Amino acid sequence: MFDCLTVRLFGPFAAISASGDDLLPRGSKARALVALLVTSETFQRRRSWLQDMLWSDRGPEQRAASLRQALVELRRCWAEIPDLLQTDRQSIGLDPKKVRIDRTGEGSGALFLEDVKVRDPAFVSWLRLQRLSVNCVAPDPARIEPRMTATDRTITVLCRSDHDPNAIALEHLVQDRVCFMLGECAGIRVRMAKALSVEPDPLLCSLKAILPESGPPVLRITLESLPGALMLFSGSTRPGRDPVTAADAPGTLALCAQLADIVRCHRSAAESSETVSDLVGEAVALMFSFEPAKTSAAVRKLETALSLERSGVIMGWLAQALNIQFVERHVTADAAFLERVEACCREALALAPTNSDVLASVANARVNFEKDYAAGFELARRAVEVNPANPLAWWALSNAELCIGRVDAALRSALRSQFLAQRTRYEFWADFQVALVFAVKGTTDAALTMGERSAALRPGFRPPLRYLVALHAMNGDLGRARDKVLRLVAEEEDFSVVRMLEDRSYPIGIMRRYGSALTESLKRLSGEL
Repeated sequence: MFDCLTVRLFGPFAAISASGDDLLPRGSKARALVALLVTSETFQRRRSWLQDMLWSDRGPEQRAASLRQALVELRRCWAEIPDLLQTDRQSIGLDPKKVRIDRTGEGSGALFLEDVKVRDPAFVSWLRLQRLSVNCVAPDPARIEPRMTATDRTITVLCRSDHDPNAIALEHLVQDRVCFMLGECAGIRVRMAKALSVEPDPLLCSLKAILPESGPPVLRITLESLPGALMLFSGSTRPGRDPVTAADAPGTLALCAQLADIVRCHRSAAESSETVSDLVGEAVALMFSFEPAKTSAAVRKLETALSLERSGVIMGWLAQALNIQFVERHVTADAAFLERVEACCREALALAPTNSDVLASVANARVNFEKDYAAGFELARRAVEVNPANPLAWWALSNAELCIGRVDAALRSALRSQFLAQRTRYEFWADFQVALVFAVKGTTDAALTMGERSAALRPGFRPPLRYLVALHAMNGDLGRARDKVLRLVAEEEDFSVVRMLEDRSYPIGIMRRYGSALTESLKRLSGEL
């Protein structure tokens, strides 16, 4: 009788018994089922999820029957290990006391689940994501970003309360959230402090909980540049009475997003040379201009930053910059360009697999370059779980949800991104995503309002102008549509309404869902020009 099953994940997939026999089933779907179970932290998955992953192209009854058949095969293979397989009506799992995971080969270049092959697109996307996430491309230890370099900028996050236990608890829990948010920024080193008892750092973030005699507490966050006693940021919110939930209150998350944006783009005039944080902050500002020359400059700055520090966060931002160049048609997406994007995505995930900016950037690349919407959704969902205060993570999730047809969920994610992006450099981008989802839902008035707001906040941003041309034309307002056409002609040399009609690669893909209604509207507009 065998007491334990040792499962090897890297290289050829294997499930070895105590006597050395490989007890993996022969069927490809049954083998994939084992892979899905052993890669869960609890060795347990819901039946519905397993059916979706392995039989996504079948009806509900066929999925359930296929899963039952695979379970029969597993029970036959593992008959000599009593109760290894545990099932009920909702879930399937393995007894964790009878499974040992062998991760030999991880980081050596051995491929994760090398010979597991299932044609189902949902499983293919899951496997690709797992291979990216577990360092299947092993980073050179000499290139992994160090904990501290000469190019780091330090920021102290200070709790001001020292007497009221409730205020102290509130501040310390929020301090954890703030430190995590700032720690995701490239080139930023964060210190936590209860009191400023050491030589002050160039940047000081202070948290102060104010507990009035009546009413909910107030949380105030400030950011100062100490050399000049310059106030860079100040904001307050009422996160509720429970300190445990204060760090995840919407207002707290929004303040964290605003704070991180200020820290990322701040540059001290006293510094004689560019630091990594300077280069990345400037690059992010440049790429979100969406202008060809500035986006190219952003790519160059990120390349310079990588020469100073081989960082997964910087690599993730480079993937995002290349993504913008692709979507906005600044470059020709030839094989070399696509290979470069893929290399950026792989190394970014290998070096910084838990950074929400990295996960969001790679999610956008998977959606836009490969049309792999399932992988994009999983990456974006993970980005939101890692850091719910990141507006770019929610934007990426909304984008992926829209592509897989979850329109209502996409709207919720877009609205969350919009709320978090207020008072940041991403506000106009979040507004456009909300407009886009409203356009898909057919809520034209709301789509026009958000589209106009996005275009007003960033006049050179072309995507909302394109959709506003289409929306105004479909709404019968040819005068406003003509106004947007004139703005696009000034921003985009090769623009024409005829191109919107005939060029299927022109980036208004979501609007093409309107079919003949869009075509006829644009034809009328073209005749009026």
